Amino acid sequence: AVVAGRGAAPALPPQPSTVQAVQRYLGDCAQGATLVPQPPLPAQCPVLAWGAGSWAQRLLGQGQLPRDRLVGFLDNDPNKQGLQLDGLPIMPPALGLQQHPQAAILVCVAIDPQQIAAALDALAPGARQRLHFLSDPP
Repeated sequence: AVVAGRGAAPALPPQPSTVQAVQRYLGDCAQGATLVPQPPLPAQCPVLAWGAGSWAQRLLGQGQLPRDRLVGFLDNDPNKQGLQLDGLPIMPPALGLQQHPQAAILVCVAIDPQQIAAALDALAPGARQRLHFLSDPP
């Protein structure tokens, strides 16, 4: 049983309004909208996005991924493999690299992108030159 204590309830710190919280969230999202692939993606080249998590989904929703050239998503999570994101397949990295051997690989993960480079070296030696990372504009 909960017993109410005597006296005034402790003062709670002021909470941001819902509007302020949404404005802060949109501002944070807009910062991500300024990212550009480095090195620049080759023109007319198909693109595989490495990662199908929340960051890739946000980038896709913000129009930051080259949707017209995107051929699929690579992800190590077996729970995502076989699903689709925006109508495109989420594939195990080895399968996606095999099906699209000429595609540029755009790293869209929140973990250390160099881990992706090391995994790529193990899966497809020599493919590291196809990696592109998102970074702030020069």
